[in-house]
Amino acid sequence: MIEIQPMVSGEVAQVRAILIAGLTERWGRYDAGFNPDIEAFPESYRDALTLVARDVTGPVGTGTLKFSGQGQAEIVRMSVAHTHRQRGIGGDILRALLEAAQSRGYQSVVLETTSAWVSAVNFYLSHGFRKTHERGDDTFFEYVWPG
Repeated sequence: MIEIQPMVSGEVAQVRAILIAGLTERWGRYDAGFNPDIEAFPESYRDALTLVARDVTGPVGTGTLKFSGQGQAEIVRMSVAHTHRQRGIGGDILRALLEAAQSRGYQSVVLETTSAWVSAVNFYLSHGFRKTHERGDDTFFEYVWPG
């Protein structure tokens, strides 16, 4: 059984490892110079909400919700451990992040991903996000609650 809760301090190294492993898988290597937020994790997201999906072995996925003062939150650094993909965990994390944003009164949530990561693009589209634009190698999305 998977539970999704805010990250606790004892999980920082495991969550960071999940993020680095995901980037290594996507890019073929991890370059710390391109990821200063992960190098300073979790301090770089001190005012954000980082959720962790856990099973009996510990953290298996994560996502972070950054808050702004303009009614819009941003999802960053979502990743699920390779061994736990295709089980709905990513969708569960995403829904929990959206619920957190909505409960705090945000009108929309934005995110971006690399355009070449077709599985990520399709994942966000299948969860109700709409593509807003592309810039360089990135695709940008927005989720607005129905109604």
